[in-house]
Amino acid sequence: MHELIISPEADRDVDAQADYYRDRGTPDTADRWYLKTRETFEFLAAHPGIGEEIRQGLRAWRVERFKQHVVLDCASAHRVEIVRVLHGAADLARLI
Repeated sequence: MHELIISPEADRDVDAQADYYRDRGTPDTADRWYLKTRETFEFLAAHPGIGEEIRQGLRAWRVERFKQHVVLDCASAHRVEIVRVLHGAADLARLI
């Protein structure tokens, strides 16, 4: 498995979405969100280079059970960096 790096921006993205779920009165959904994003990060570290290439060196992969959210990552020879975790309806080109 490659080394997994989570950018501060991606960490904030995950926390902000969990806060959104919690604020809407669904703490169980917030907990599942944390679990599924972590599983997605680990999957990407175990399978570098998987997903849709949205620009040179940057790939997108959807979060299981939260398919409207995409994880953007960059993989190198020994590590995978999680760059952002964004809603799929967002203007990804503008946000990255």
